[in-house]
Formats: sequence, structure tokens, C-alpha cells
Amino acid sequence: MKIRLTKTTLVLLLTVLALALTAGIALAGDGDGSGGGSNEPLTLASSSLPDGSVDVPTDVSITLTFSKNVVNMAVRDNNMACFSMAAADGTSVPVSVIMGDDQVDPSIKRIVTIEAYGLAPGTQYTLTIGGGVTSKSGVSLGYPVYIIFTTKEAEEAPAPVADAAPAAEAAPAAEAASAVTEPARQPETSEPEETTQEEGTTEEKAEEASEEEAKDAEAEEKPSEQAAGSEEDVLTVGADEAEPADSSETGSQLKLWVLIPIAAVLAVAAIIIVRKKK
Repeated sequence: MKIRLTKTTLVLLLTVLALALTAGIALAGDGDGSGGGSNEPLTLASSSLPDGSVDVPTDVSITLTFSKNVVNMAVRDNNMACFSMAAADGTSVPVSVIMGDDQVDPSIKRIVTIEAYGLAPGTQYTLTIGGGVTSKSGVSLGYPVYIIFTTKEAEEAPAPVADAAPAAEAAPAAEAASAVTEPARQPETSEPEETTQEEGTTEEKAEEASEEEAKDAEAEEKPSEQAAGSEEDVLTVGADEAEPADSSETGSQLKLWVLIPIAAVLAVAAIIIVRKKK
């Protein structure tokens, strides 16, 4: 079966195609390159850190994905100032807001990364996304979005585990402990012994001194006795020698008595002889 296209049919077909192309171009013209039309709202599509998270590391990196282009140069500076973080007590925490270049990599045009370092452990923090965040098409978020999270508690340092020493080494360790303990206790028991020894030494010294004094006294007495004995000897010797002296005197007296008559006789004889010579 052959289909014949008349001029009227061809005109009608061309007219329909033209209208379709016109409608498509019109719809495409509503786009702004932000991933959605200017009539669509800007929303936070997702967050790598859900609201209410706990046990979050103290060095945290949060990736936020929006429904439109929020990193374009036209809105970058405005959006950089729309992110902040604070602790539960209101203390502000410095954060780094990282945005890519959508002209170089269009795939990152909806992504904003928030980094915070050195957060306190076991503390609640709130990331605030301001309502002033605006897309390239000029649509604002319109309301703030909060992501609340709590960092994990500080880890306690594990207790040091002592290596199990062999049984052979346990005894030397005990001996070393006793060797360390005994000298510490020794001075307590040695003090009385030293005192007793000192007292015994003092008594011995006193006894020795008394013995020396006694010896000195005996030594002094002995010379006196010897002196006395020598005097007696002298006296005795003198007495023994004196007796011969008396006997000699008596002998001399006898000799005188004998010599005197002899001398008288001799004198008379001499006188007689002299007279005879005359």
C-alpha cells in the first residue's frame, strides 16, 4: 500500500515540527545553568554529616550538596560568609569553607565543604547554614539550616601492661626488692647495737684506764720499795763496813800502846848512847 503525501500534508507536518521546536527552545530558555530553572527553590539536598550525629571526630569535614549552583563567581563571596559553627555555650569555632571552580569542573558547582579542626571532645556543636546562601540564578535559601552534632569522648590512655617475667627471674626480683628493703630497715636495728658497742667500748676504755692507773700505781710503788730496799742495803752494807772500822781503830790503839813503850825505850837508849860518846 503506497502512501501518497500531498502538498497539504507536508505543510501540516512541517508546521507541527516548527511548533515543537519553538516550544522546546522556549522551555530551554528558562534555564540559568544552575541545574534548575529560576522558578525552582534552592535547597540543601544532602549532608555527609546528618543532623544529630554523635561520636564525631574532633577534626571533622562536612560535605554539603545543594540543589543549585552555589559556587559560581557571581555568588561565591556572598556564600562564603554564610557558614558558621559554634559550641553549645555559644563559643564561635573557626571553619574553612571550600568551594571549587564550576568553570573548570561543572560537577562540583553544587558542593560546599566545611572543615573544622581541634574541636573539644565530648562537646556539642552546631553548623549553621545561613538563609542568605544564593544560587547562580539568584534564588536564595531563604531560611537557616542547622546541623547539630557531638564529638566523641576523649579516649583514656590504656594502662601499661607489665610483661610477664619468667619464674627464674621472679626470684632475683624478689631478692633485689628485699635487698633494697633490708638496708632501709637496717639503720633502725643497728642504732641500738652501735650504742651498745659504744657503751661497751667506753666501759672497756674505763677498765683499761683503771688498769693502767693501777699499773702506774704499782710501778710507782715498786721504785719506792726498790729505793727503800736499796737504802736498807746501803745501811746494812754500811753497818757491815763499819764493824771492821771499829776493829781497826781498836788495833791501832793497841799498836799505839805497844809503840809508845818501844819509842820510850829507844829514846832512853839514844840518850844513853849520846852521853857515852861525850
